Formats: sequence, C-alpha cells, structure tokens
Amino acid sequence: MRYLKKNISWLVVFSFLVGAVPCWAEDSQLVLVTADGQRLSESLALGAMLSKEPSVRAKPINMGVEIAGLHNVLPAADANGVWTYASYRWGGAFVGGQFKFNGFIGGVPDHFRIAVYRPSQEKIYLSNEVQTHPLLNRYHVDLLKNGKAVLTRSDTGKAMANAVLGLADLGLLSAMVLVLVTEGMVVIAGVMLLKKKKVLVRVAGGCIAVNAFAFPMVWALAHAGFWFGGLWVGLGFLLLQLTLAVLLQGTAYALLGRFDWRRGVAIGLIAKIAAGSLLFVIGYCVFA
Repeated sequence: MRYLKKNISWLVVFSFLVGAVPCWAEDSQLVLVTADGQRLSESLALGAMLSKEPSVRAKPINMGVEIAGLHNVLPAADANGVWTYASYRWGGAFVGGQFKFNGFIGGVPDHFRIAVYRPSQEKIYLSNEVQTHPLLNRYHVDLLKNGKAVLTRSDTGKAMANAVLGLADLGLLSAMVLVLVTEGMVVIAGVMLLKKKKVLVRVAGGCIAVNAFAFPMVWALAHAGFWFGGLWVGLGFLLLQLTLAVLLQGTAYALLGRFDWRRGVAIGLIAKIAAGSLLFVIGYCVFA
C-alpha cells in the first residue's frame, strides 16, 4: 500500500510538470501513394521527403534511400532557402503501398513536399507543398498522368486534435479549475433534483475531492497516451480513463448522498459530458 501511495504521489506531482509537449507519434509520417486514384504496386518505387533548408543536401541523412537525379527537378532556390532532403534518418522505401519517414532530427518540418521515383516510368514526380500537424501524420499523394503529384493531408479528427493541443497549451491548473466548476454545478443541480438538500454539501465536497485527486492523474496519463500513441490511441486511452472516472465518482456520490448507485453514476456521467464538452470548445478556441 505504501508503494502504491508513493507512485500515485509521484504521478500527481509529474502531472503538474507536464506541459504542451510534441507528440512522439508525429515522428512517423505516413504517405499513401496512388497513381491516378489507384493504389501503386511498384515495389521498387522510391520516395523522399523534402523541406526548405538554407543550403542543399547532396544526399539524404537516412539509411541510403536516395533518388538519383532529384536535384534536376527541384525548384530553384529563393530568399527562403532551397528544397532538399528533410532531416530524417529512416524512410523512402515503398512498403505496403506507402512511404514511412521517421527519426527526424530537430523535429518534423513545418512544411514539406514528396518526391516519388517510378521505375516503370523512369520519372520523378514532385508534389505540392503541405503543412504538418503535431497530431495528424497521414498523407496521400496521387501521381497523375500529366506528371504532377498532388499531396494532401488526412484531416480526420482535426477538430479533436486541435482541442487536445489547445488544452495542453491551457495547462493543468486552468483545465482543472474549469472541470471543478462545471462538474460541481452539475452535481449540485443533480442533488437538488433528487431533493437531497441535506447531503448537498457532502456530495459537492466529494466532487471537489475526487476530481482534485483524479484529474491530475488523468491529465498525466492522457499526455502519455497522445505522446506514445498519437491521436487515436490517445483518445481511446482517455475514453477508458474517463469511463473509470465516471464509475468511481458515481459510486462516491451514491455513498455520500445515500441514494441509488445508478443515480450516482448518472450524475457523474452528465457532469463528465458537460465538463468534457466545455474543455473541447475552450481547447479548440485556444489552439485556433
């Protein structure tokens, strides 16, 4: 028990130190490749991620995947720099219908292009420029018959990703205050509707105590989920935590208020939905 308490204490302390951290999953950028809308099946195709740098890199930093003659199709240098190989350690081989680039040195570039070499056509395709996102790492490049390559980013879940990053920028203390106020108001309203005024202070106090204890841990573990797994793994892990939190808080409300367990869980669920909705809107606005 002492070991458990010690680790919980460290987790709570750590949660207050967690800030807006970049996502480790961002380190893997996945680019699905099609040719005129059809999945490309050329196993010998090569890919390169390009970024604007102060000077040209003659060769990629990664493990030997180089496109011969790439410099001949790159745009001319301008005042902002020159397009050349991005600083990734691994990537460029065509596996499973896509390119995967990871091991970025100094982080993923803010903008990039993709160059694709098709041996069957003996041609290098150069895509348009796209902007990266800290929690969205899937892209699609379509190689067209006219020689152009259209690169797009998959923005599925973008609103949720923006809200997550906005909350990270907002910080633990601000988010916890919003949760305490919102859930406290819902709990008070629920107790009043059940006509349990005598236990109002006790249940409201329980709401504050449980959230003050649990929220920092949920915050820290959620950050770990997004950091290691990316958007969808992080959201799944967060949903699991919130489900457990609803059951814990609902049980506490039922015991403190001496009413049916299902009513306690219902109050806890409505409170979590209200607080979660508010945090989503505020987080989205902060990131925007």
